Amino acid sequence: CEVVHDRFALRRLPPLTDRDYSVRGCTALLVAGFGIQDSIAEIVDKQYEEIMQYDSMLTFSADSTYQQRDQVETKLKEDKQIKAYEGIMQKNATVNDDGEETNVTLIIAEDSSDFNEFVLMQNRRSKEELHLNSDGAIITEKLSKNLGVSVGDNVSITLENGQMKEVKITGVMENYVGHTLYMTPGYYKELSGERTVVNAYYIQMKEVSDETEAALGSRYMELDGVSSMSFYSGVAKSFEDTIASISFVVYVLIGAAGLLAFVVLYNLTNVNISERTREIATIKVLGFYPKEVSSYVYRENIVLTLIGGLCGLVLGIALHALIMNLAEMPEVMFGRNIEPLSFVYSMILTLVFAMIVNIVMYRRLRQIPMVESLKSVE
Repeated sequence: CEVVHDRFALRRLPPLTDRDYSVRGCTALLVAGFGIQDSIAEIVDKQYEEIMQYDSMLTFSADSTYQQRDQVETKLKEDKQIKAYEGIMQKNATVNDDGEETNVTLIIAEDSSDFNEFVLMQNRRSKEELHLNSDGAIITEKLSKNLGVSVGDNVSITLENGQMKEVKITGVMENYVGHTLYMTPGYYKELSGERTVVNAYYIQMKEVSDETEAALGSRYMELDGVSSMSFYSGVAKSFEDTIASISFVVYVLIGAAGLLAFVVLYNLTNVNISERTREIATIKVLGFYPKEVSSYVYRENIVLTLIGGLCGLVLGIALHALIMNLAEMPEVMFGRNIEPLSFVYSMILTLVFAMIVNIVMYRRLRQIPMVESLKSVE
């Protein structure tokens, strides 16, 4: 019996390209689905914890006086709830991109030497830390991609007063939300002829909670010249709620992958069994147990599922990158990472879908008649 079994097992198997493609497509969809969740979920942590290392932003009204701003700074120095603060000048500008104007924010740091303690400026790929200097400005990555510029290029911007200036790019920093240009007071004066006047503060708090934020906000909003005080913990929470709804997309992709795998694998396995009816009936007549008969067919399914699944992992990376590029909004950049566990889950689910098909087809194998099948004409 073993000799006969080996002879049938080693016969040239019929071409199963469609099955292989179905498994690849199934695994690729799963990788893309889990990858979308990984890439979007990282935005909150990276943008509002790693990059933006300040907890609050206080802004002055346009008509505030120097005396009012000095009073606010004095209060910031004395406030026991505040760990550190950084004065900035925030300006609006526009960038002309092939006839379309893109709004950008200019941030001029009062003290550029310790600015990285409030905004982490680094290259996303190399993780090299970037520093402000008087040779040019640091631009956010999404704006760099939209404009098609890189380090060493110039960007034409229009300031609030209508002046059009050429800004040299000295660095492209990792950033996921908004378009920003960071520069030193010296470079801004060289660019516009104006000196830097602080109109906002980045604030780091010793303790972040709803109570401390409410107390801090009410305390400073009472001061003359203060226009607003925003806290980024609330922004991060609302962003997390938005991202949570995207999990539905992942479930849809998993369902679509399972349906694709089941329908195609079921049909092709059914055809495969139909074409091998005489062979299966023969090994039944020779006394093979049901487990041995099923393994004769399932061995091929498992091997092809493993091969197709591994190919699908690679295809899923490309599909994930394509989806991320198409889904991005003009002012938001999604991550590009896929966690290692996502690959593991995708492969496991692919194998689970294939095993479900095998279990369903087991009944079909048991019902193959031996005598009638041996009488059929090939």
